[in-house]
Amino acid sequence: MNKSRLKFLFWIFFNVIIFLFLSSFLDRSMFSVEIDGFYSQVSSFDAGNNQSNSLSYMHRVRYIIAYPFFFIKENNMSNTLEHILFVIYCLPVFFTKAPYRIRNISVLILYLSLIFSYRSVLVMIAVYMLIMNIRYGYGGVKKRVFLISFGYSLLSSGSFLLCFFLVFFFKKKYIKSKSKRKYLNIVVIMLVSVLAGSIFHKLLFFLNPYEYGSADDITIEAIKKISIEDIVKIFYVMVERSLLFEAIMNEDYLRVSIVVIELLLIIFLTLYSKQKVIKTIFILLLVSLLFEGLMTYSLLFSIIVLFYDFLYKSVKRTKYETRNIY
Repeated sequence: MNKSRLKFLFWIFFNVIIFLFLSSFLDRSMFSVEIDGFYSQVSSFDAGNNQSNSLSYMHRVRYIIAYPFFFIKENNMSNTLEHILFVIYCLPVFFTKAPYRIRNISVLILYLSLIFSYRSVLVMIAVYMLIMNIRYGYGGVKKRVFLISFGYSLLSSGSFLLCFFLVFFFKKKYIKSKSKRKYLNIVVIMLVSVLAGSIFHKLLFFLNPYEYGSADDITIEAIKKISIEDIVKIFYVMVERSLLFEAIMNEDYLRVSIVVIELLLIIFLTLYSKQKVIKTIFILLLVSLLFEGLMTYSLLFSIIVLFYDFLYKSVKRTKYETRNIY
């Protein structure tokens, strides 16, 4: 084992100990914040109250990922077990193909869980794993990255869409074979077909929650009746329910500050970086602002790490140029 790897492992171990101490002090838990009804969703699935529809598979994966935390909570076990389990869930972040300078800063993901819910951090990991492989991966991507990214991303519909678009936009990076790339278009069509009902249900629910409260109320006739005025109304409701709008209306300045910082960092990177992945993240972040849920937060960790890497390289370049002058 070389010295760099040994130092890195010690750095991870040191931060894990600090994280476990702080988590115990703050009494953190996967289900400590239930404002999005995630605990109720997992609990309902556990009780067998799951419907067979296009979203049932997504709910099943959410249940599988969250079940170890759910089991600990339901059996009144120590939250320390949750903290240790969460560290295990975070381990893939520390062993990407990124340089050690990136892996060293990646310990930040542990501390973000002291501010955000475990679920929020896991969807951050989902997006981060893909972006790090786009930015630093060489010779393709390992299957476990797809498995972890899309598994964690299913904890939020928004982050799942982000991961899907990242793979689609950078399919040449992920799928080396041209013949296999063609199958991605088939997957897109299948995915749209499977999720079409849920998408239209969500949109029509925005239009009239009483008339379209159930997925069974969505018919071809109902979709045909959508007018231009209805589309404008749906867009208005989407903005009204978006994370940023709600945060402003509820005077939740912490959430507003997080989104503003996120925007400023990615705008700065977009102006000073020519990387395609940076521009893609900028567009995805703007789109995410129109939606509720964790879509916006899921990009936060990746943006912070990319900004850190930009600063690191800039400082190193400046030192090199200064040394050459003298």
